[in-house]
Amino acid sequence: MLSKQSIRKGVEIFLDGKKVDKDYIVNLSSQWTEKEIERFQKLLKQGGRSYIQGQSYRIQRNDSKMRNSKGEYDVTGQKSPSADDRF
Repeated sequence: MLSKQSIRKGVEIFLDGKKVDKDYIVNLSSQWTEKEIERFQKLLKQGGRSYIQGQSYRIQRNDSKMRNSKGEYDVTGQKSPSADDRF
């Protein structure tokens, strides 16, 4: 079963296209298998869509910063080195 702490702020959960709150998800998770809970936890970390027991779940993350595949924050706006800095 999921805990309330496992669903962080900045995450929106949609069940069959309708936004639901974390209390509702915590109650639903009591009926899930361990594999389904693991899949949902992965969705919470990454965002995305999945089906659990015939119901469509969509997780939308509202992170202000994007992370790369290593889990580090991406650095955007890197400037290329000038002609003097190259050598």
